[in-house]
Amino acid sequence: MVIASCIDGRLRVRDELLRNAAAADAVRRVLLAAPGVREVSANPRAGSLLIIYQQAQTTLRKITDLLNRYLLPERSVPASLTERSPTERRSHDRRIGPPSRRSELFPRIRRQAVNLGMLAALLVSMAGAALGAKMLHIVVGVVFLGVLAIHLFDKRRSLLV
Repeated sequence: MVIASCIDGRLRVRDELLRNAAAADAVRRVLLAAPGVREVSANPRAGSLLIIYQQAQTTLRKITDLLNRYLLPERSVPASLTERSPTERRSHDRRIGPPSRRSELFPRIRRQAVNLGMLAALLVSMAGAALGAKMLHIVVGVVFLGVLAIHLFDKRRSLLV
């Protein structure tokens, strides 16, 4: 389980187990039964839960302890939540604990580089077209398509589901 964002009264967590719609719904129901939890929204596509809670009635620690009980495989997990393939379980087991700094940093830098590459190529290609530099427009347009292909490949899971 990874805490994606946390502000007063609002918590977003991500976990591979939450990509299973039945498991995400089961965890959502458990959280809604907890005192102080007002709203829980599951997004199986992203593998995340958004939890809105009242700080006067519960604490972040209580919510994360409850989540850990259902999302960490070494704990006793109800059978309804363990309907995952062995491959999914192994990939989930590797993610336990805080992610290494490098594993967090590289995907973010790559995403930013791809996004900036697309933007720069698009702007240069449009400038080439506006200035009548046909060859520049074509070459940079091809570069844009290449970077777009990388972007779409990276987003294939959310695009094709």
